[in-house]
Amino acid sequence: MTEIIMQIEDIEKTFTFGLQEQIGLRKGSISRYEEMTQKQADEINARMYYNYIKWVRVQDVGLKKCGLTRAQYEAVKK
Repeated sequence: MTEIIMQIEDIEKTFTFGLQEQIGLRKGSISRYEEMTQKQADEINARMYYNYIKWVRVQDVGLKKCGLTRAQYEAVKK
């Protein structure tokens, strides 16, 4: 059980890092969220939302393979 949680958390970290890099926050191309134009902010928010939905699907598939429900995962994670 703990091993599964660790695997899911690793995926979570990789996913978050990849998302930040994709947006350009880590590379410094956009130094601060506040300095973006509305168009840039909208694009990034749309991309983050799309990727979040994709991530939730990935997580659900992973949980299904492990035979866990989302509620069980959240309970163990806390």
